[in-house]
Order: sequence, then C-alpha cells, then structure tokens
Amino acid sequence: MKQDGPTLPTRPRDADTFDIVTTLRALGEAARYHRWLIAVSGAISVSLAVLYASLWPPVYVAEALIMVENDTDTARDAFYATWNVFRKDSARTEIELMMSGSVLNKVIDEEKLTYDDVYHPFMSHLGYLWEKSWPGRGYKAAKAFVFGAEEGDELDAATKDRGRTLKDMRAGLQVLPVGESMVGRVVMRGPSPRVAEVVNTLLKVYQKERGERHRNEARLAYESLSAEVEKARAELADSAARRVAFLGRNDLVFDFQKESQEVKTLSELETNTLLTRQKIAGLEATLASIERQMAQLEPTVRLQTVTEPNMVRENATMRRLELQSQLIVAQNRFRPDSPEIAEIRDNIAKFDQLIAASPERTERGSTTGQNSVYQQLLLNRNTLRADLEGSRASVQALERSANVLRQQLARVPALQDELRVLDRVHGAAAEKYQALLNKRAQVEVSMATATAATPSLRVVDYAVAPSGRAWPRARILYPAALIAGLVLGLIAAQVMRLAGGRVRPGHWGRRGGDAPLYGSLSIPATMPVSLVRQSPPAESPAQPR
Repeated sequence: MKQDGPTLPTRPRDADTFDIVTTLRALGEAARYHRWLIAVSGAISVSLAVLYASLWPPVYVAEALIMVENDTDTARDAFYATWNVFRKDSARTEIELMMSGSVLNKVIDEEKLTYDDVYHPFMSHLGYLWEKSWPGRGYKAAKAFVFGAEEGDELDAATKDRGRTLKDMRAGLQVLPVGESMVGRVVMRGPSPRVAEVVNTLLKVYQKERGERHRNEARLAYESLSAEVEKARAELADSAARRVAFLGRNDLVFDFQKESQEVKTLSELETNTLLTRQKIAGLEATLASIERQMAQLEPTVRLQTVTEPNMVRENATMRRLELQSQLIVAQNRFRPDSPEIAEIRDNIAKFDQLIAASPERTERGSTTGQNSVYQQLLLNRNTLRADLEGSRASVQALERSANVLRQQLARVPALQDELRVLDRVHGAAAEKYQALLNKRAQVEVSMATATAATPSLRVVDYAVAPSGRAWPRARILYPAALIAGLVLGLIAAQVMRLAGGRVRPGHWGRRGGDAPLYGSLSIPATMPVSLVRQSPPAESPAQPR
C-alpha cells in the first residue's frame, strides 16, 4: 500500500524525555500478563521473612549512660598528681578497653552466656546455621576429604562456641557519644530482655577490671621500684663507706672541719708571730732605754741624813730682829735721812744677805745604801731580758708550728677535689635513693587508692530491661517483605515482557491497547510507503503487525 500526498506535521520529541504514562502502561501490562510471577515473588518474600523470624533470634536493645573525664581537666589532674598516678586514661582508650576480650570473657563467665544468649549479625548467624545443618556438615566433610583439614578444625566445640559467642557479643556492643559532651551511651543488643543485666555486668566488670589493672600496674611498679630502691641503698652505702674510708685514711674530721680549724690556727699563729716580733722589738727598745738610764745612775745612794738648825743663821736672825727694833726706836728720835737711821738699815741689809746665804739646817751625819731606782731598773732589765728570750723562743716555736700546718694544709686542695668527687657520687646516690623512695611511697598510695579514687570513667545510669523487642517487628517485617516481593516480581515481569520481543495476542483493538511507541519516522511525500502483511506463525492465528 502506497501513501500519496503530504505527510501530517508531527511535534518533535526530546530524546531525553521520560514518558511516565507509557512506562506505567508498560508496567501494568507486564503485571497483567505475569501476575502469577508477581504473586509467587511476594509469597517467596513473605516466606523468607517468616523463615527469618523463626530462625533468627529476636533483638532486644538496652542502654546505659556513662561519663568520661575531660582529658584537660587541670584542676582534677593537679589534685591527683601527687598520690594516684594510675587513675586516668583517655576517653577513647577507656572505650576500647571496655570492649576488650578479657572484659567480655569475664562477663560471659559471670552471666554464664552461651551462643544463644548473645546478639548475632546476619551473616555470622547464617554461617552458623550452615555449619550446623546437614548440607553444611556434608560439604565440610567432603572438602576436608579432598583438600585436607583446615586450620582450626582441631579445636573442640566449646572453644569454638566461646570464640563465636565473644565475636558476636562484641558485634552487638556499641559506645555512642552524645553530641559534643563527655557523655556516651553503652548500647548492647541481645536475643532477650536479659541484655540489660549483661550491660550492667559489663560496666561492673570493667570498673573492677580497671581498678585491678591500675592496682596491678601499681604493684608491678612497686616491685620494680623496690628492687631499684635496694640497688640505690647499696650504692648509697657503698659511696658512704668509701667516703668514710677516705676521711679516715687522710685523718679528716667532719669534712675538713679540722683543716678549716687548722687554717684558722695557722692564721692565728702568723698573727701571734707578728705580734711576738713586735713585742720583741718593743722589749729591745725598752731594754736599751733602761740600760741608758742605769748608766746615768749610781748603784748606791745616801739613805739617811741627820741635820740640826744652823746656829749662824739663827744668830743672824736674832741680831736682825734687834737691829729692826733699834730702827723703830731711832725713827722716833732721828730724821729718816739721818746717818744713824742709814747705818741701822745697812746693818739690817747685811744680816739679810747673811741669812739668805746660810742654809736653814746643817748636816750633822748621813747613812748610804743601794739606789732603789737603780735596783728597780736593774730588775726591770733582767725581766725584760727574760721576756725577750722567751719571746724569741716563742717566735721560733710559732714558726715551726706554722710551717708544720702549712705542710699539712698544702695537701688539702687535692684532698678536697677527691672528696668533692666522692661527695658528688654520694649526693647523686642519695638523691636517687630519695627519689625512688618518694616514687615508691607514691605507688604505695596508688595501690591503696586504685579502687577507691574517683575513676575517670563513671556510670551515670545503669541499663533497665527493655519493654519489648527492637527487631523483628511483624507490623514492619511482613508488610516490608510483601512490598519488596511485589516490587521484585514486577521488575521480573517487566524484564520478561521486554525479553519476549512482541505484542501479546488480542492486544490490538482494545481501548488504549496500542503498542508502545518506541520512536517516529518522518517519511517524505515522494517516498512510497508499503504495508506488508506478514504471515502468522503456524502455531497461532494471524495477527496484524
């Protein structure tokens, strides 16, 4: 059949346009023609959900609240720094230690947990079911027969069960931080409400384990420090013995205190020598002066002299008195310038000269003896000579003593250097011993307070039994399985429809039953168009194409 005339204009289509109506129509057609496939897929999904709910244990969730100490809490660190050095771990370390195998093993022992009492991840439990099923055992036996036994097959069932239980228990344990705070939630999943008891036991076991770990650490530190303290004590005793031997060998008393006193004594000796020399010089000068004085004195002097009044002086005095009396009488009789008066006055003057020239007393007799001054000077000279000889002898003795002290003190610097070396060794040994003693005392306090001090990780709120299972929930599991099965069945139906490559019989002629439009062709008016009728296959009636 040929088409003549111009073609009708058509609206251009975008190659990236998605035709929703056509797609939904195709899906509806696929669902209509493959409805059994979709129904079977949904039934299989629901059956798998039922099988999962029956084979997999339920999941219960329990939570406990913990709080860790800030790593930069300087006030608390300063408080505990001097007496509890094994108290604080970082928050991340605390979490990792809480989930360690040793802690979980103790929890399993205390709660008497088995594989059926802990949470199981899907693949882990699937492997367990495969291992316990008869196909899995047969496969394993055949594999062992062909390839030999694998590593770990020699372990007994209890050991394998413990390892499997520990692994799945750790998989069901989480520590989740709460925002930016120093608080975290310890979340554990398990197959029964007993999971709350397990969480609380875990926290108690970890706290006990933590205290024991710190106490053991302190104990080991105490033992090692005790050994070092004994070594330090031996070193200190050895250095002290060598020091005492050195002091005794060199006659040193109280760390050169005797020598220090000898230095003072030497200084005093030198001072005394100088003073004695000055004294000798003074004695020599005094002795020379005394000898000069003795040269000017006589050894003997007049001891006693007997005197009597001078009769000439006495007579002249009496005569002068008489002349003076005559003068008084004559002055009454004669004029003052008369010769009589002048004569009397001349006589009185002569008697005055005689009286002045005559001593008052005259020596009658005398007694001579030793000069006391001379004798005292002689005694002083002899005393000075004795003192001078003693001072000279003292100077010689002082000089000899000073020379001996100088010789003894000459070796002091070398002894001081050697003693300083011994003192440094002794001081270092004493400081080491004291430091070790202080550390050991600190460790002793740490051992006593390891479980009593406030830990850096504290339990704020213990877990309570969950009110119900967290998974599986029938109201969610089965509808979700049904929906997933239907969706998968619909996808399989669509795939089968597209894989068929032709339209179903009876499709033409129904309303809205036109074949899907895969594309459009623009044919020029001059090009002839022919519609060719294709013969139908032998097994089905002819249908228009």
